[in-house]
Parts: sequence; C-alpha cells; structure tokens
Amino acid sequence: MGMKEPYVGQVGLQTGEIAEDLTYYFATSEQVASSVGLGVLMNHDNTVRQAGGFIIQLMPFTDEKVIDALEKKLSSVKSVTSMLDAGMTPEDILQELLGEFGVEITEKTETRFACNCSKERMEKALISIGRKDLEEMIKDGEPISRTSQGIAGAKMPVNYLVEMVMDRIAACKGVSGKDYTDASAWGVLSARTPLSEQCHAY
Repeated sequence: MGMKEPYVGQVGLQTGEIAEDLTYYFATSEQVASSVGLGVLMNHDNTVRQAGGFIIQLMPFTDEKVIDALEKKLSSVKSVTSMLDAGMTPEDILQELLGEFGVEITEKTETRFACNCSKERMEKALISIGRKDLEEMIKDGEPISRTSQGIAGAKMPVNYLVEMVMDRIAACKGVSGKDYTDASAWGVLSARTPLSEQCHAY
C-alpha cells in the first residue's frame, strides 16, 4: 500500500468465544463469509487431551442454494468437542460437515508445536541488522536471541556470529585480493544474497 509500516486491521471482541469472534473478524475485517468451529477436550488434571476445529469460507459467487444448504447443515451438526470425543478424525469431521457437497482433500499438512527457527533464518535476520549492531553483539559476547532482536526463537552462540563475519572476510579476500579492505567484508555481509553464495563467491 506504499506505507512504511505494515497495514494492520483490528476488530473488537464480540462474545469472548474464540470461534464466534473469529467468524466476526473474517466477516468484518476481511469481508469473507465464514463459519468457525472449535473444540477442546480436557483431562481430569486440567491438561488438554485433544483439540481441533474447522474454518469454512465461501468462495466468491457461491450459489445461493449452496449457501442455504450449508447454513442448514451447520445449524444441525454436533459440536466439535462432541465430534472429537467420538473419536472423529479431521477427515471424518470434513465429511460430516461437507460430505454432501463433494469433499476433495487436495493436501494434508502436519500440525505440531515447534519452533520454526533455522540456521538460515537466523543468518538472514542477522544480515538485516547492520554493521554497528552486529559489532555490539559480538562485543557483548551474549548468546543471540531472535526474540531480543524482535524476531523470536532459539538462541545462537555469539561465536557463530563471529564465524559468519569471518567467513565473509575470507570470501572478500578471495575475490578482492590486494584490493581487500575491512569495509569489503561488511559490504558482502549486507548484500542480502544467500549466504552460500556469499561464502563461496570465489
């Protein structure tokens, strides 16, 4: 949109129920007619045994007959919690909700609670910080946290940052030869090209 800051849309909470508030958000902020259902099963020790849900959104120009049939179906189905308690899988729930409309599963994605950090992602984040901050981080000698840099995740030993900088220096010396200066290495470090290319430029 040509703005320096990311565009952010906000809507107020309506009921405090997550599914209902998400449905309201999709309709109000994204202008997409949606139905959201969520459920969670708890153990006696107050830990989560199972949780799941669905989001159904209408495509543009959906036939009114389909919309009416879908609304009728959604008003009559059991709660997500009941379906989970009955041992229904995500595929079973889809069939229960949309089977009569001809469900076709085109892709499955594993869901798990895990950090998506990687060496490559951390390197890209560090490259964007700039020479002054990188020098201060090396001088501090503390492990580098993506969270501390506004980019959340695991910590990286500061010696890795030193190795990364030295790698750029070695690459620059190989390319520049007698014309090498320290500024050359920082220039390569700031080039935002894949690190594999930076490391093996020569």
